[in-house]
Amino acid sequence: MKEIEIKLRKLITGIFLYLIKAEKSTGKVTINSESRVLFINLNRIGDALVSTPLIGLVKRKTNCYVGVLAGAKNHFVFDTNPYVNKTIRYSKGIVASIKLTREISKDYDVIVDLHDGISTTVSLIIGLSKVPIKVGLEKGNEKIYSHTAPKLDPSKSHVVDRILQLSSLMGLDSDLEKMKVDYNYSEISEEIVNNFISDNFDNPAFLVGINISAGSDARFWGVKRFKSLLGYFEKDKTPVVIISALKDLSKAEEISNSKYAVFCSPSFDEFAALISKLDFLFTPDTSAVHLASAYNVPTFAIYARYQTNDLIWTPYNTTCETVTIEAPDFSELNFETVQEKLKIFYRKIKDSNASDNSLSEIVN
Repeated sequence: MKEIEIKLRKLITGIFLYLIKAEKSTGKVTINSESRVLFINLNRIGDALVSTPLIGLVKRKTNCYVGVLAGAKNHFVFDTNPYVNKTIRYSKGIVASIKLTREISKDYDVIVDLHDGISTTVSLIIGLSKVPIKVGLEKGNEKIYSHTAPKLDPSKSHVVDRILQLSSLMGLDSDLEKMKVDYNYSEISEEIVNNFISDNFDNPAFLVGINISAGSDARFWGVKRFKSLLGYFEKDKTPVVIISALKDLSKAEEISNSKYAVFCSPSFDEFAALISKLDFLFTPDTSAVHLASAYNVPTFAIYARYQTNDLIWTPYNTTCETVTIEAPDFSELNFETVQEKLKIFYRKIKDSNASDNSLSEIVN
């Protein structure tokens, strides 16, 4: 059924692209404080997070009005973003889509498609809107855009760098080494997390977080392997917090065996606040790696890459180490393979942290 749906979407997109064509321009997109720019991202949480460096860059450089059309699964990423003036939540349905395109056409001067791949829904929205300037990457649906930027090779470039290619169309210089993911959690979430840490730890000098949850069960590493990982940190006498989504709470409790603190919250905001308090993060491929980028948390991540040559989505501009398995899941990724890289990277990070603390004490 899913395969039929995908083929139908491709057919609809193909017909639409044949019928619709935007007026092309080879000039730069002029954006200033009077401009009203709509960014579109209807995908998942991670996709939303990796698009925030471009949004922040455009806002800082131009001080334009920024709107974001977001999906049901990712709108909260933009709701608290200081560079976003308004978040519009996409509603499915023909009537809602027609109303949406009319509002976009009336309220905005520029549309920026933040998707790295082709979305049928987004192509329809952009193609049917009357906004004069439509910006996107060259990815097979170029006819709907007035301005396009070359899409960097996915096998050689990070997704953030590919999205930042759009800034060149606006004449905005981006210092890639300084670009970071943006996510701002609330003071309430920070207070909740601070209370959790103080209730479970005695002023930890170095706190490790082990996130066991990812978007799918295929990326769960296994109870036994996570227990082995805990044993590794226990030998080093390092405080550890196990981080879990609600769906994996029973697994987290089994892994903890009442010996380790477990942080489990339905709030993404609280999840982000906790990540920001860590000194070291271990995680599978999920939104946690992008939050690590936002707060510059050294990260060790495991990835299962299957039938693709695309570069993995590592924490952007953040110290990290990875283990990647060419398989659909983690069933063949044993602890010994991970430990080999982990022990070198972890020791480097912890020793560096200790040196920084010692220097701080001397200076103060």
